[in-house]
Amino acid sequence: MVPAALPRDFRKLPLPELLKRDLSGFKPREASTVNKIVQVLGGIVSRAEREGFLDKVPGFVNPFGKAIRFSVDNYQTRRTHFERLDLKAIFASPVGRNGGPLCS
Repeated sequence: MVPAALPRDFRKLPLPELLKRDLSGFKPREASTVNKIVQVLGGIVSRAEREGFLDKVPGFVNPFGKAIRFSVDNYQTRRTHFERLDLKAIFASPVGRNGGPLCS
């Protein structure tokens, strides 16, 4: 689940610590918002690949290389959210784990 808003003290936590918390009590983000965020991340990572910033990351595969989209219906009754395991897989990649060249 990707919460729409977090209390100030949660916002200061590093991602690994945040993922250990139970966030189920927070209102989730709309699927359309998550789609926009994933699209922006995909663009940033793709640009970094084209510019050669990720050439030194062994075995790097762009997790956003394929069109990842969550279905959005008119009533937002069925939402698909990142599960905790999905987030851990994304951020366990060499770039997510080490901060990578995108975070420096």
